[in-house]
Amino acid sequence: MRVLFAVDPTQEPERLVARAKVILDRFGATVDLLHVPSPVPGNVGGELAKRLEAAVMDEDREIRLELERWLAQLAPADRRGQCLVRRDANPAKAIVDLADGYELVVVGTHGRSGLARVWLGSVAERVVRTSPVPVLVLHEGGGESDRMLVAVDLFDPIGVVDAAALWAQRLEMSGDAVWVRHQTTEGHPNTEHVSWRQGWREDEREAVEAWSAALTEKLASFPEKLRGVGRVELGDPVQVVTEIAATGYGLVVVGTHGRTGIAHLRMGSVAEHVARHSPVPVLVVRPSADR
Repeated sequence: MRVLFAVDPTQEPERLVARAKVILDRFGATVDLLHVPSPVPGNVGGELAKRLEAAVMDEDREIRLELERWLAQLAPADRRGQCLVRRDANPAKAIVDLADGYELVVVGTHGRSGLARVWLGSVAERVVRTSPVPVLVLHEGGGESDRMLVAVDLFDPIGVVDAAALWAQRLEMSGDAVWVRHQTTEGHPNTEHVSWRQGWREDEREAVEAWSAALTEKLASFPEKLRGVGRVELGDPVQVVTEIAATGYGLVVVGTHGRTGIAHLRMGSVAEHVARHSPVPVLVVRPSADR
């Protein structure tokens, strides 16, 4: 298995590498490190252009030395791949363009807002949205637990569980699944803790219970030691998933279809928001590609 790990010096790479090592050690994969610095200005010439080119070559050499140092911390010698430097004004595109040759892309995010999200957040989100292969988004916590939370995609529920099953076996993690029926709790008689059984019509309850049974049945196809439970909750999907993730899970698996427009609002944005706000690492899969 080959993994492309995109790092940036502004991300406190030593801490990022330490968090990545916990999960990547489970894979036993060969890891390539990638950094995407800004491109060289193209509107200079003459002697200045030569000096600029020499300065850029020196900088790229220094970057590769740093990448080699981080790679030595991340993986043993037999799993160390290449240290890549690709100058591009669009880091997300550069990462995605290289992703085709890998089975997994790893990026970091701190879930921040404002200027700190220019690389830490928006690049990760664009990679999540457009990568042709699964993306692992690192966070401050998680990774050590052997429990995986599968956030079921409303539009392809069984597909996400199928994809998660493959990763559960690779990582030797047990998988629980949760499907969140989107509903605000405003005006509900018990807004602090809302059960999905409250306030619904009989046909709604029956439909949700059927989904819950289907999830449980699908999870039963996991190897016994990896088999978890299926559950259905009521509320905002991002909030519910991130709150559950904080209760002892090492990884969240969520599906996305990389769409745009209205379909993206319904499907992709949930994955991106979970990836941004989760307290533990998030593995984003595309069910159709991973089945």
